[in-house]
Amino acid sequence: MTYVGSPYTFTKGVGISTITPTFNGTLTSCTASPGLPSGLSINNLTCEISGTPTVLQTATNYTITASNSHGFATANISITVNDVAPTSLSYAGNPFVFTKDTLITTVSPTFTGTPTSYSVSPALPTGLSIHPTTGQLAGAPTVLATVNTYTVTATNTGGSTTFGLNIIVNDVAPSSLTYTGSPYSLGKDAIISTITPSISGGGPVIRLIIRSLCRLLLRC
Repeated sequence: MTYVGSPYTFTKGVGISTITPTFNGTLTSCTASPGLPSGLSINNLTCEISGTPTVLQTATNYTITASNSHGFATANISITVNDVAPTSLSYAGNPFVFTKDTLITTVSPTFTGTPTSYSVSPALPTGLSIHPTTGQLAGAPTVLATVNTYTVTATNTGGSTTFGLNIIVNDVAPSSLTYTGSPYSLGKDAIISTITPSISGGGPVIRLIIRSLCRLLLRC
């Protein structure tokens, strides 16, 4: 007795095509040891396997025994039951614009199916992360980043699905720019003492603003 197609890989919740063995002689009974995965059954008279698996399982070996009054024959098969592959992965709010050194609001993915793990490529800007089991985007970016696409992959035993995250990390906006001592009275052709501004925020754009003001107002 033989079962063509073993090892078998089925999908949880999806009906299988009936598996019919080939054999010589006449059967009067048929059994499987150990018992087949929940949702699958073996016909006691034909040894056909059919049904819809309802549980996940890794590759498992089964011995099928066919017998009649004169004796018995056996066949060994292997069955794996995988989950339905996840689909429709998405992150609401994409594309995202974050601020350097500022904690972001955690973003949870939506999807169809049951992902069991997540990965992302290339690596997210330093300080941000994708949780390996929930897929949540969280953290506080510590570097500036121009727009880039990061591919998030959600996976289970049945397969995977992807989504492209678009992320920009801007610097903290400058604020509270002041020059202590204004208004100034300056003497023509007289060298002035350098006037240093105070400002909140940081980054290349802020330094450029300060240099521009210095050249415009103070000719330094």
